[in-house]
Amino acid sequence: MDSFILIALLGFAAGVAIYYFDMKKGSRLYRWWYNLTHQHPLEEDVDKGFVHSRSFRQKLIIALIIAVVELVIAYLVGGFHIIHDFITAASIFSGLLAGFVAGPLALSKLPGGLKTAKQIINKAEELEAKYIDDSGEKTPIPKSSKEPIPAKPKKEVKPESKEKELPESKLDSDNNDDKDWRSGIKDFLDK
Repeated sequence: MDSFILIALLGFAAGVAIYYFDMKKGSRLYRWWYNLTHQHPLEEDVDKGFVHSRSFRQKLIIALIIAVVELVIAYLVGGFHIIHDFITAASIFSGLLAGFVAGPLALSKLPGGLKTAKQIINKAEELEAKYIDDSGEKTPIPKSSKEPIPAKPKKEVKPESKEKELPESKLDSDNNDDKDWRSGIKDFLDK
């Protein structure tokens, strides 16, 4: 029983370490993976990793994949005792998931630059949210905080008549009500 608790604690430490690595270097690997597997490339301003800045469900899937890989390795090595290895995989899974979720909190408690780095990241996110319009478009961010934000020019909406929007052929066909639209399709299909 104690060995499973120890394995869960090791899984927690591994989860925090994986979160830290993913926060530092994982965004570049994730960008490479995303561009490889998707049609449109990932935007440059997106800072996501495989675990960092992800939802709980996505962290759960990554922890489950790692636990299954551990189970397969135990089977391939030959020391596969089904009940023991499933409990070990469950301990690793729970420890990893706890490490992924508590990773930001655990890293903020460490002394030094991690805490200040998190504050700087939060401040940058607040500034970015401040400079996004209600329409979702970004306004240019001034280089200094004293420089005013330039106002966007408002588009003037001019009412246009429906006659200008419709092509002339459409206006002519409205005047000729004797032809049915089905006859045009029939003529097209007969050609």
